[in-house]
Amino acid sequence: MRPLLALAGIAGLLQAQEPITVTSFDMFNATGQYYRAYVATNVDNVSTLLGQSGGPRAWNFSQSPTNYTARFDYVAPSESGLDALFPEATLAERKTVEETGKTSWLFLKQEPGTGRINYGFHDPDFSPDMPTSVFDPPIVDFPENITYGSSWSVSTEFLTSIGAPDIGFDIGLGGTALNALPAPQDDFGIPAKIIYSADSKADAYGYVTLPKLGFMECLRINELATYEIQIDFDFTGNYQTVGVYFVRSLYWLAKDRGIVAQVVSQQSGTPPSDAFSTAAVIMRQFENNHPEGSRDPLPVADLQITPGQDQVMLHWTPPLNAASFRVESTESLGDPSSWTPVTTTTNNFLIVPTEGPWRFFRIVSLP
Repeated sequence: MRPLLALAGIAGLLQAQEPITVTSFDMFNATGQYYRAYVATNVDNVSTLLGQSGGPRAWNFSQSPTNYTARFDYVAPSESGLDALFPEATLAERKTVEETGKTSWLFLKQEPGTGRINYGFHDPDFSPDMPTSVFDPPIVDFPENITYGSSWSVSTEFLTSIGAPDIGFDIGLGGTALNALPAPQDDFGIPAKIIYSADSKADAYGYVTLPKLGFMECLRINELATYEIQIDFDFTGNYQTVGVYFVRSLYWLAKDRGIVAQVVSQQSGTPPSDAFSTAAVIMRQFENNHPEGSRDPLPVADLQITPGQDQVMLHWTPPLNAASFRVESTESLGDPSSWTPVTTTTNNFLIVPTEGPWRFFRIVSLP
C-alpha cells in the first residue's frame, strides 16, 4: 500500500449563497448579550403569516398585535440562585416581562460542535408548586450547524406538579420559551411527569422583516412537539398517562440574531397542521446587542487519515459556516499551483484508494 498524507484544511474564498447556515456563533451564547421582543397571545388568522415551505420565501413580522414586551438576558446561572440544580449549564436565559417584572429561566450551554444544550427551566407560571424542572436527559434543541433541509429530534422527561382540577393544562412553548404560556393551577398539586419529544426541520428559507430591524436572510424551523402527561394519583411514584398533546412551533433564525420570530400553535389532541389558523403566541424580536460574526466558513482543523485494505479514509470535523467540502490533492507540496480537486462532498469523510503515486490531501471549506 502506498502511503498518503493529509494536511489541515483551508477556507474557500467563495461568496456565501442562499440558503444561509446558522451556527452556535449566531445564537445568544455569552453573558451580557440580550434581545427584546414584542409578544402577542391568542392571535387568529395567522396561516397567511406562516407562509409555505421551500424557498426563497418572504415573511413580514413588522406588524402584529402586542400584549407585552419580553426581554431575554443571558447571564451566569448563579444569578438565578438555582445553579446547583443545573451544574453543567454555563449560561442562563432570563426572560423578563417588562410590564410586570415577572421572570422565568432556561439553563443552557452553547457548545461549538454540538449546539445549544438545554438542561431545563424555572417558571412559576408553569407550576407554582414545582416551578423548577430538570430535563432527564438534557436536549440539544438547536444543533451546531443548521441549513435548509437540516432535521433533528429530541426527547426527554421532567417532573412537575399539576393542580388537581387542571389536568388538561396549557403546555406552553418548546425550544427557547417553554415558559411562555400560563398553566392554570390551584393550591393542591399532584405529582406529574411530562415525557417530551420534538421533531424539527429547517423546511423553508428566505427573508424575514422585523420591527425596527428591517429585513434579513433567515431559515424557518418547523417543530412538532409531543407532550405525554403522566400523573402520580396515589403519590407512590406510579405514574399513569392521562393525555397526549401536540404543539407546533415555527422559528425564524437569522445570522447574528438567533431566534428572531416565533409562532406557536395552540395545544391540540392531534398534530396541528403546518398552516394552523390560531397562534397561542407570536414573538417578534426588535432589539439586540449580538455582535456581528464572520460569514466565511472556518477551515478544517483536524484532518485525519486512517489506513484500510488498499484504501484510506480521510475524516474531519465540520467547522462553523461550512456547508460542503472540496477535497484536493497534490504530489508536490512545493508547487502551490499543483493542487487539483478530487471531489466535492457534504460529508465529513472520503475513502480514497491507495493505488498510484504518493499524494498529499487538503480540505477546502465551502459555504
